[in-house]
Amino acid sequence: MFQVTAQVVCEIPAAIVGAVLYWVIWYFPTGLPTDSSTSGYVFLMTLLFWLFISSWGQWICAFAPSFTVISNVLPFFFVMFGLFNGVVRPYSMLPVFWKYWMYYVKYVYLSTHTLRIVHS
Repeated sequence: MFQVTAQVVCEIPAAIVGAVLYWVIWYFPTGLPTDSSTSGYVFLMTLLFWLFISSWGQWICAFAPSFTVISNVLPFFFVMFGLFNGVVRPYSMLPVFWKYWMYYVKYVYLSTHTLRIVHS
């Protein structure tokens, strides 16, 4: 039990550092709004995403039988997550297949709210 907790806890500082670096490099140079409520909310969503993605990577590594399988499967999951999370197309433009199950995945809400607050 303590080993699992240690693996999760040791990822938190790395996720925070990665989220801060990513957010600073991505957010300000693109000219997005700089008021504290918008930029803070986007930072919070970025931080939550980085915390999620590190735990998701650990979960994928836990079910893989070898490092070879991990090295082939993990990038596939990350690319599919980025491609099919539905934030680049509005709901009306999604294909019927994606409308009924992929749009309602919770990660779409995270990304959609981040984009909505930036563009409002």
